[in-house]
Amino acid sequence: MREEKNRTSQKIGNMKKKRWLYPALYLVLAAIAVSGILWYNATGNDVAEQGPNGEELAGQGNEEAVEVNASFETLSLPVLEADAAEIFQGFYDPTADAADQEAALVVFEQQYHQNQGLNIKNAEGTSFEVVAALSGTVAAVQEDALLGNVIEIDHGNGVMTHYSSVTNMEVAAGDMVKKGQPLGSAGTSQFNQEAGTHVHFEVRHNGEAINPETYLNQPLAALLEARAAEEKAEKDAAENTDDNAAGETSEETDAHTGADTNTDSDADAADDTEAEAGDDTDANADDNNADAEADDQADENATESDDQN
Repeated sequence: MREEKNRTSQKIGNMKKKRWLYPALYLVLAAIAVSGILWYNATGNDVAEQGPNGEELAGQGNEEAVEVNASFETLSLPVLEADAAEIFQGFYDPTADAADQEAALVVFEQQYHQNQGLNIKNAEGTSFEVVAALSGTVAAVQEDALLGNVIEIDHGNGVMTHYSSVTNMEVAAGDMVKKGQPLGSAGTSQFNQEAGTHVHFEVRHNGEAINPETYLNQPLAALLEARAAEEKAEKDAAENTDDNAAGETSEETDAHTGADTNTDSDADAADDTEAEAGDDTDANADDNNADAEADDQADENATESDDQN
């Protein structure tokens, strides 16, 4: 036994003396550690993605995917059956012809108001279900007798949809809604009594009402790109206006400076002319004086000559 122990100890001692032993052990341990980390991440993701019944659970990756998908969701009218809906009053467009502008005016208390959205009803003039035009978060639900109750939905990136003249509201502030989800029913409002049973639908970007018909059946991303291009064009136009104004101011300054220089030159020329005129006057005066002196001398000489005679 003692000899076997000695042999084992001797073998271990000989192995420790070999230079490749410790690097080899380090590599083996590192490989085991890396394998464990990879296995843990793989099993952890599986657990995060699936619940106890195998259903998929929401996570950060899913939220990002939902936001990306929402940007490609198309804008629709807030009705279940678009074919049965009628836009009887459109958005007031300042660039439209006079007839279309007149048709987009709402009369309330003997005053005309520009329609900032679309007024929609069905052919029968009866109530119908109002649905979300896009997926988003309900930002506000207000009971308003004048507008006939209001629902606002936030779709991100400054885009909001606005629904008024709604009854039997089925959502509350903070609710997450999907496109096509019922919000309530079409009703009436004091603001537009002539419209009868209808829903008033608006699309706003950064608080500014835009024409919903322009972006119907188009993805939200297209709306955002168009709005970005419009804002850039407006900014460039404003900068060009400022540059032109600055250029005109500079030209006016140069013109005034040139006028002042010309005035000074004219004044100097006038002074020179006056000085020359003064010199001529003095010269003429001297000549006149000389002539007068000559005449006086001639008279004196003539008097002396007479006296001698």
